[in-house]
Amino acid sequence: MGSAAPECPRTSAASYPECPRTSAASYSSFTARLQRGKLWRSSVLKYSACADAPRRVFATDFLPPKPIASMITAMPFPPAVGGPLDRARARFSRTWNLGKRDSLALVGPLVRRAVDFAVGTGGLLAVSPVLAATALLVKATSPGPVLFGQERIGQYGHPFRLLKIRSMYLDADARLASLQHLNESEGGVTFKIRRDPRITPVGRYIRKFSIDELPQLWNLVNGTMTLFGPRPPLAREVDRYGPRERRRLEVKPGITCLWQVSGRSDLSFEQQVALDLEYIDTSTTADEVRILAKTIPAVITGKGAY
Repeated sequence: MGSAAPECPRTSAASYPECPRTSAASYSSFTARLQRGKLWRSSVLKYSACADAPRRVFATDFLPPKPIASMITAMPFPPAVGGPLDRARARFSRTWNLGKRDSLALVGPLVRRAVDFAVGTGGLLAVSPVLAATALLVKATSPGPVLFGQERIGQYGHPFRLLKIRSMYLDADARLASLQHLNESEGGVTFKIRRDPRITPVGRYIRKFSIDELPQLWNLVNGTMTLFGPRPPLAREVDRYGPRERRRLEVKPGITCLWQVSGRSDLSFEQQVALDLEYIDTSTTADEVRILAKTIPAVITGKGAY
């Protein structure tokens, strides 16, 4: 074993008397200036101000040139340890945010209901001449009532009575079974054929331009339907729904919807379901305005309606 290396006289503690700028009193002054944010440093302190003192490096030397006090005050404390005033402020903030959320959840449906009622009432008054003329044509060309009430399935599976102008012969339901092999709808859940023999001559035109659906404005008034939403299905169609298709029943059925302005009956059933779920999950007020703007051209052209 060799002898221990002698202590270097230039690095021993005894070789350096206490520097007056790094004494305890000076350190207190340094801390005070640090808290006031008056000490800015952007590079490592290479040498002490005292020639006889060793090199000293402070943690603040590595901070960007930014007031230290602003960084200290920007660090929030949890309300639980911030004192009674912070806890009271936090309770008030939570109560306010919850109340605002609940108010929006309550006001939203009320506004939608008011819009549905106004559109339904005003729409019925506006289209009353068209309804009267269509009623005369239907009555003159085929026996039976003018209005046709059909049971549809609404929100959460509740049935309701949907109103339409009759566009088919009275024995349409009895003839349905004999026409199933002609069904052009993919998947077989819905029934659609382009030249349905059950449709009357007048009915072919009123279906093309959706005139037969104008009485559904009354469903807007009585609250069984809304302006935007998936079209209400028949009970026999819902019986063939899977879990994915049943999601269409999460919302109130609508007069117009996304797939009605995207191809109508030309779309497959799966495409209709996909568009309905897209509306349910992602629609905004702006999206509904766009659907409404596209509904008018879709009705005028009659594309995909049969």
